[in-house]
Amino acid sequence: MLRFLRQSYSDEVNALFASHYATFSKAYPNIKIEEELIPYGNLPQKIQIYTQSGDAPDIMMSRLDFTEYMSRSGQALNLTDYLTQAFLSDLFTPMREAGSSGGRLYLMPWEGYLPMVLFNREIFKRAGVPTPPEVDKLDDGWTVEQMFETMNALTHNLRKKGDTATWALESSILGNGGPGSNYTQYESIWIRNMGDRSAEKGSSLHSTWQGVSDNGLTVSGYLDTDEAIQGMRNYQRLFSEGLTPKSAIPAQFQGAQAAMSMNSIRQILNRDKPGGASPFDVGVTLDPRRNMLFGCNSGDAPFVWAKSKHPNEAAALLAYLCSDACQAPFFRSRGAFITRRSLVEKLEEYQKPDEQLALKVADNCDGAPRTVGWNEYYAAINPAVKDIALGADPEKTLRGTAKHIDDQLKKYHR
Repeated sequence: MLRFLRQSYSDEVNALFASHYATFSKAYPNIKIEEELIPYGNLPQKIQIYTQSGDAPDIMMSRLDFTEYMSRSGQALNLTDYLTQAFLSDLFTPMREAGSSGGRLYLMPWEGYLPMVLFNREIFKRAGVPTPPEVDKLDDGWTVEQMFETMNALTHNLRKKGDTATWALESSILGNGGPGSNYTQYESIWIRNMGDRSAEKGSSLHSTWQGVSDNGLTVSGYLDTDEAIQGMRNYQRLFSEGLTPKSAIPAQFQGAQAAMSMNSIRQILNRDKPGGASPFDVGVTLDPRRNMLFGCNSGDAPFVWAKSKHPNEAAALLAYLCSDACQAPFFRSRGAFITRRSLVEKLEEYQKPDEQLALKVADNCDGAPRTVGWNEYYAAINPAVKDIALGADPEKTLRGTAKHIDDQLKKYHR
C-alpha cells in the first residue's frame, strides 16, 4: 500500500487522480494507493507531524521553497537515481534547480508558479489611464516607479469620477489572503527585485537578491540591506497611498472591483480555457522591475519520504503522475503551469502570446532563499511584512526580523 498526502483540488481534478491511480494499479496489481486529502494551508504542519512520528505517507505534497529543509533534514528521498537524465533535463532549469540540493533532485517540480500582472482594460478606459505595457520581451516591461504612477493615476481619476469602491490593485489572494500571507510568492518580489543576481557576489545588490548566506544560516546583511529596506518602503506605499486594501478581500479582480492583480500564469491559463473567459477584457504584463525583474518560482512539489518502506514503488508512481498522460489532463482541468518543456511545447494553449511571455518568465524566475531553516524564515517574515503594510517602520522591522531569524537558525549550526 502506497500512501499519498496532498491537498484537495476541485472534484474534477480529484477524479483525475483516482483515474490515474486505477491505471497505475492495473499495470502493477500488487500496488494499491491510499490518499489523504487536506486543505492546502495545512500541508506544512501535517508533514512535520507525520515525519516526526516516524510513520509518514510514502509521498507528500510540499513546495519548492522547502527543498533545502527536506533534503538536509533527511526527510526527502534523492530522486535523481530514479529518473532518466532526459526527464531531468526536460524540467525547466530554474524549477529543477529549486527542487535540487547539491545537484540532486529531492522535490519534484509539479506546478510552476510564474508571477504576472493581470489588468482590466475596461477599468483603465473608464479612468482614462493608459494600460500597462504589453510586451513580448522581459526587458520591455515596466518599472516600480511606472507602476506606482499608473496606480496613483487610476485611483485619482476613479475617485474624481465618484468611484470609491474600485481599487488600483486587488488584495493578495495568495495564502490566506491580504498582506503577509505568502512572502515567498508575493512580498519577496518587492525586496528581491531591489537586488541583482548578476551583481558581484558579496555586494549589497547580490545579497539582497540572494536573501540568505551561502550556508543558509545568516539572514542579517541579506534581508535587511539598504536595498531591501527601500523595497519594503515601496511595498508600504501600496497601503499608505490607498492603492490596495490592508486586509484580505476575496475575488476583487474577478469581481471587477480592482484594476490589476499581481498573480500568476494560472489565472491566464484559466482565462483562456473553454468557458473560462472573464466577463471583461483582461490584459497581461510583467511584474515591475527595479534593479532586476524578479519572480519566485516556488510552486507545489511532491517528494518521496526518505524512510518509506517502498521507495522504488513510490518513485515509480510519482514519475507516472508526471508523465504526459497524467500532466496534460491535469493542466487542462486545473490551469496549472506544466514544469516540463517538451509537454509545454506540445500543448497548443501555450502558443498564445501571453503564454509565450510566461514561458520566458519561467526561464527567468528564481527559487526561494536557500536555507535549511526555511520554516523559521517564513514564519518570521510573513508577520513582519504585514506589520510594514499596516505602518511599521520598514528599517526597524527588517533589522529586528533578520536578527530574530538568525537566532532561530543557530540550532542548525554544526
